[in-house]
Amino acid sequence: MGKEEEITMERRRYPRIESLCLVSYTSKAEKVQKTAVSMARTINISTGGAGIEVYQPISCNSIMEMEISVMEDIFSVQGKVVHSRKLSNGNFMIGVSFDQLQEKLSSSVRDYP
Repeated sequence: MGKEEEITMERRRYPRIESLCLVSYTSKAEKVQKTAVSMARTINISTGGAGIEVYQPISCNSIMEMEISVMEDIFSVQGKVVHSRKLSNGNFMIGVSFDQLQEKLSSSVRDYP
């Protein structure tokens, strides 16, 4: 584990679970919708947030309204983008902090085979 990973793990309040889940989302900045409904996928998820791979840049502090699909369940969540970086494949990895803790969502992800 590298030093950067150790620091990131120390700052996280909720452990992340690696999981690929389908996400539909819109992003808003200053209460104005910035993107049409778009699709993405989670890379990891926790009770307090998620790492999501998106196909277009989304600015930090943007508000995300999302529906996350875990098996047959769909969870509607809202959160704020806390970091964003470009990936080598041209996509973007964003970190989203959920507005409210998502116990049922993270429990469903943990139970996912």
